Amino acid sequence: MYWPRASWHRLPEQEEWRAFVATDNGWTLLASDAAWSHLNYQQMRLPLKLANLIMDNPRAYVTTLQALQQLHQGGAATIHLSHEGQV
Repeated sequence: MYWPRASWHRLPEQEEWRAFVATDNGWTLLASDAAWSHLNYQQMRLPLKLANLIMDNPRAYVTTLQALQQLHQGGAATIHLSHEGQV
């Protein structure tokens, strides 16, 4: 049985820890609910302003998307969102 390596990291200027898993294809970030779609961080597609009413911290959401975008552009890890289905 193969057990992937897992590593917890804090991205620069971020308070939250991030879960990275080493896979056969390289590192994968388990981003959970950080975005609804990969287009959110790839193209900085923000939700409708109405959604800000139910967000605890809309500024933190934008900061998270920016951090995901930087990680995506750097190519150091694959980002997996919980809404995308299979890992």
